[in-house]
Amino acid sequence: MSISYTCKKLPDNQVIFSSLDKPRNFFKRNNGLMFKNKLAGHEAIMITGCNFIHTFFMKFSIDVIYINRKMEIKKIKKGVKPNRLTMPVFGAWSVIECTAGNENIKSLAKGDILHVSP
Repeated sequence: MSISYTCKKLPDNQVIFSSLDKPRNFFKRNNGLMFKNKLAGHEAIMITGCNFIHTFFMKFSIDVIYINRKMEIKKIKKGVKPNRLTMPVFGAWSVIECTAGNENIKSLAKGDILHVSP
């Protein structure tokens, strides 16, 4: 059974993603968005314990939010194309991936604090 999480921007509790998936096993974490079609604007995936990603075998470009353990945004990388490998982001502990051009992340900036809850 998969738990759907909500991702909000603090302190105003603005909902960024109302459907955030957090894969828990190696297979699901490694595959991430590979072989999937585009996500809806309210959907994203959060992969913990990593500071870089790959987009091999993906069908669409993504935007990536790199966050540290305190849920502070370290970097936002937009328009990462399929079949790429990103450089590690110093201080990042997790990434949130969504379809490129997602309107929901336009208000986000480096230093913003996010909150994820079921």
